[in-house]
Amino acid sequence: MVVGSSHVSESWLVMTDLGKRFGWNSNEVGLCLRFMGLRDAEGPGAAPALEMGLAREQPDLDGKGIPFVRLLWDAEVLIPAMSEFIEQNGGLVSVTENLRDELKARRVSVTPRAKKSGSSRQAVQEGAPDSNQLLFLIQELTTKVNMLELEVKRLGELRSA
Repeated sequence: MVVGSSHVSESWLVMTDLGKRFGWNSNEVGLCLRFMGLRDAEGPGAAPALEMGLAREQPDLDGKGIPFVRLLWDAEVLIPAMSEFIEQNGGLVSVTENLRDELKARRVSVTPRAKKSGSSRQAVQEGAPDSNQLLFLIQELTTKVNMLELEVKRLGELRSA
């Protein structure tokens, strides 16, 4: 387990940039951080890392001016910790294969369009995600909505100050 960071690092990165060090995408980094106990077991939350000072939230605006909260990770602490995790778990190739296999298994299948000859109800039943996948998606969306509500509240407080 990684101990918390007591300093503010100059190298706070999003998961995409953190993953470049290992040849991973942001999903693979997120799953690795989850396996390391730094992200919540379900959904996109990072409460463990936030509590330890290894992640921080940065309010931002997207290209359309819509507020969102960007999650930044302390690369000075996490790159060595992730390297150690990789070494302890069979090396980079093995860990990368395991992460990709796990992500493949978690993917939600896309509901196919109904064929003209078949009913739309049948097409939805055949391609519909299972209840665990739906629960995961609901939790993920709920977290995002909560983050947006907090950001809107914070921006309102800044404007009134």
